[in-house]
Amino acid sequence: MIQIDEHSYALAPLLPDEGLQFGRAVFETLPVYKKPVLFMEHVSRMNRGLEALRIRKPVNPLWLEIELKKLGLENCVLKILVSEKNLIFQTRPLPELKTSASLTLQPDWRSRHPLLLSHKTVQYLAGLLSWETARHDGYDDALLINPAGQVAEASRSNLFFLRKGRLHTPDLACGLLPGIVREWVIQFYEVETGFYTPVDLYRSEGVFICNSVIGLRPVCAIDDRVLPQNNQLQTIAGYYHEAVTDPAK
Repeated sequence: MIQIDEHSYALAPLLPDEGLQFGRAVFETLPVYKKPVLFMEHVSRMNRGLEALRIRKPVNPLWLEIELKKLGLENCVLKILVSEKNLIFQTRPLPELKTSASLTLQPDWRSRHPLLLSHKTVQYLAGLLSWETARHDGYDDALLINPAGQVAEASRSNLFFLRKGRLHTPDLACGLLPGIVREWVIQFYEVETGFYTPVDLYRSEGVFICNSVIGLRPVCAIDDRVLPQNNQLQTIAGYYHEAVTDPAK
């Protein structure tokens, strides 16, 4: 873990602030291959969170990019955490590549406050507990269902499904983070947003989850329901992987 002082550009100790005491901080997690994936998109979302939650002034993307280049990072996962007085870089290994994921339905116990749902804050414990419960029960992640009985997202990823050849994803009003990869898919493909229940997923031609670290991963099952695997979704996943791992793009 590296804590950077933005004024002296030197290593610095952690400072007590509302981020450490009350969770008033935001973070971004992204893979780094030859370079950070969708870097500007992540920094822009981070800065929107800093402004919306009144944490501090935006982080200069150019400065941040220069500092990261100094570290010479490659083939890792990078976490950038920002609170009022702290800016922290943390790395971990890239995850194991998996061809598919299994999900289990869980109620969404996270705060319904719109600022906490729409920004990537460190108030992440409810989602972490959902993920840990799913893993303990033998699944890869939890698929969160909001109080209206609608599919929101997985504990750490957004969700899409294919029906009659068309992509669908839950509307932001269902209570979910506007993910970077979610926006990438919407930008490059025709996607319908709406309000869906688990039955819509069971009747689909295929489902995938997505985030910056795992990319696009097909879902093979939800609880005891085996889901169809679809070549169209595999093609989309392959195109995304190629787009973000090719250093020329």
